[in-house]
Amino acid sequence: MEAEVLKVRDLPVVAVLIMNKCDFIDMERKGNVCWFIFKKKERAEKLQNAYYEGSLEVNAKHFYDTVRDLKGKIFS
Repeated sequence: MEAEVLKVRDLPVVAVLIMNKCDFIDMERKGNVCWFIFKKKERAEKLQNAYYEGSLEVNAKHFYDTVRDLKGKIFS
């Protein structure tokens, strides 16, 4: 299963994946680090790469709201 998933800890990338309906599996805590695990690694990696390349366009309000919700999930 490990090869079929993508683990991400960068919150803005996690927000992008969630906004683009990537299948969220679980949240895993290791010390002070929180990993978000997604299915369909290939699709998630393409979105992640587009984010880092700066070629991804998102709705700013939806992005902000998603990051805020994720922070609530992490710190709850």
